[in-house]
Amino acid sequence: MRGRPMSLLGAGIMTLQGRGMAVGGAVAAVVPPHLVICAADLLGTVSVLGVLRSVRGHQAPPRLEHRSPPQGA
Repeated sequence: MRGRPMSLLGAGIMTLQGRGMAVGGAVAAVVPPHLVICAADLLGTVSVLGVLRSVRGHQAPPRLEHRSPPQGA
């Protein structure tokens, strides 16, 4: 059962990567390719920083300490 979500995730990632390459190629037909590559790099960096900011903004729930049962119980 765990393989299905991972397969769906992999298919979604490959689809988005393909669309990104298609859009990049279309833009590179009009704009110099080195500018497209720099813009894609900037967009990727800003996206990762945004995700990191949202993830680090949430605090982890407090950890529960494991306590041993009282002696003689």
